Amino acid sequence: MKKIILTVLTFIVLTSCSTDSNFEENTDTTIPKSSARVLDMETLYNEMIISQSYLTLTSKAESFVQKMNYQGDGTDIERDGEILVWISANLSSTSFINYQDAVSQYESVAVSAKAVTIEHESFFNLFSGADLDNPHTFIPWSSDEFSIDSCKKNCQKLYNKRMDMHRAQLQQAIRNDMSHMDEYLRSFNYFTQIAMNARQRCFDACD
Repeated sequence: MKKIILTVLTFIVLTSCSTDSNFEENTDTTIPKSSARVLDMETLYNEMIISQSYLTLTSKAESFVQKMNYQGDGTDIERDGEILVWISANLSSTSFINYQDAVSQYESVAVSAKAVTIEHESFFNLFSGADLDNPHTFIPWSSDEFSIDSCKKNCQKLYNKRMDMHRAQLQQAIRNDMSHMDEYLRSFNYFTQIAMNARQRCFDACD
């Protein structure tokens, strides 16, 4: 009788060990590497531009540029620091209460830009190393929509040319010094708004 009980117990133990072994093997293969999420630049970009941090940044940048009442195309304020210099020299034509008000809002945009670069660091890492000259590469901040009207089509082409330049400058700046991504992104947003305003004035002149 004891031999029978011993035999049964031995069978149970061996069966249990075999089951545990199979479970462990199955556990190792239940999540194949191929199921991991592929973080491509287009996906990360689309996630970024609908995030609250990015929407806040673009809203602040748009408001700031509107208060500048700047009517140029950005060629005379190519560098970030030149924006405040321009405001100081043209304060009476702006909508800022005073120069300190402009500086305060300028710094507020910087804070928002910092938040974006921290939250979406993965995108900027990919963007900094992307080959934007490759026709198969996704190009962020691009617009290829042209109006049928030839005059407005030229306006769009000028806008795209400006954006190509600003995009290349942003990428090169990040490549050279990623520790100041927030400053570069802030400048990029200013110049994007300025380019958009210039395009709209061009559209209006076509009508």
